[in-house]
Amino acid sequence: MRIFDYEGQRDLTDVAISLSRDEAMDLLTTLERLVKQPNLSKVYLSQINGNVIEREIAIALDQQNWPSLARTA
Repeated sequence: MRIFDYEGQRDLTDVAISLSRDEAMDLLTTLERLVKQPNLSKVYLSQINGNVIEREIAIALDQQNWPSLARTA
């Protein structure tokens, strides 16, 4: 897993993400699309206010063999 800060142009190592239940469902749906559609290289989950993106997370499947994360219960 790589978490990259576009504004700071650096990798982040310690991050917390808090989601509402609806946001978690949106993230789940977005991840399912990414995994099930091999033609997708990246998906975005965005919070838009008017015509302005207030927050956005870009998610891509990494083709490198990074170590696996510990499994959670």
